[in-house]
Amino acid sequence: MTYFNIKHMAVVWALILSACASPKLKSSSSISIDEVYFQEWRSGVEGGGSGLNLFITLSEPTRKSIQLDSVYFRERSAKLESIRKDSTHFVGRFTYNSGLQLPFEVGDQNTNEQSSESTNIPFELQNNACVISYFEEGNIKYVTLDSIAEKRIQNYPTAPTNQQ
Repeated sequence: MTYFNIKHMAVVWALILSACASPKLKSSSSISIDEVYFQEWRSGVEGGGSGLNLFITLSEPTRKSIQLDSVYFRERSAKLESIRKDSTHFVGRFTYNSGLQLPFEVGDQNTNEQSSESTNIPFELQNNACVISYFEEGNIKYVTLDSIAEKRIQNYPTAPTNQQ
């Protein structure tokens, strides 16, 4: 092989490896998203925990060949759960170990021990952006969403007393 062929082969392999190294993010996808927001929550009971729920509302139910999988948000990941039978409302639950304080505020990188999946996510996201992973005809795909709205924190009151 000549030097010219070896150089071209190296460039081709570099392109192939870089394409496989990171997931492809799309700003458009096969899923039609109507609304996305997150809401922090806090238990009123000592040791009851705290966390954040990220809600996704689809404009219409997905085709049978599409299945929503996970959401990546603020350097964490959570499985998406359908919260209605019509498969248009999903939630990703990010829960934290006991304590009444949330482990982070907007822009804060404090890392208290957490019970939701704290992984090295393969995306670099802004604090108000998320990535949704979904399967379409057996292939994993990703869509990125920016400017996620924040709703007011949900404080759960203490448990009712047991009156006998």
